[in-house]
Amino acid sequence: MKLPRFLPNPEAWLSAIALYFFGMGFGIVFGMVLPFIFELIERVPRLGWLALLLVWLAPIPVAAAIHSFVHGILDAADREKKKPRHGLFAGLFAWMAWLFTSVVSSFVMLVIDPPPNEPPDGAFLATMTRTSTLSVFAIVWIAVAAFVYRIENVRDREP
Repeated sequence: MKLPRFLPNPEAWLSAIALYFFGMGFGIVFGMVLPFIFELIERVPRLGWLALLLVWLAPIPVAAAIHSFVHGILDAADREKKKPRHGLFAGLFAWMAWLFTSVVSSFVMLVIDPPPNEPPDGAFLATMTRTSTLSVFAIVWIAVAAFVYRIENVRDREP
C-alpha cells in the first residue's frame, strides 16, 4: 500500500527523530556553555557576543558533518549511485527545520494545553513542566519535523 503523497515517509520520521535528539543534545551543550559566555560578555562584550553567535550557529557545521558521515556510510552500501548531497545545505536545513519546528510546536502546544488565565505563580511553573505535557510536546515536535522533512524529501525528488 502506497502512502498518500502528503504523509511523511519513514525516512522523514527517522530524520525528525534524529533532529529531535540532536536538538536535545545541542540544548544541553548550549545550557552548559551559556554561563561562561555571559561572563565573557560582562568582561569583553564583543568577544562574548561573537562567542554567542558562534555557539548559536554551531549546529550548522555539526549537522552537516553528521549528515555527510551517515550518508557516506549509507552510500557505500548502496549499489545505485545517486546525486551527491551537499552536507552544508543539510546542516543549514536541519538548523532551520529545528527552529521552525520548535516555534510551530510551541504554538500547537498553546492550543492543546493553554496556560491558565490567572497570574503566574509556583503552581503555574509546575504545570509547565509536567511530564505528560513534555511527552505531548515531544510527539508534536517530532510530527511537525516529519512533515518538514517530507517537504524537503519531495523537493529533492522532483526534477
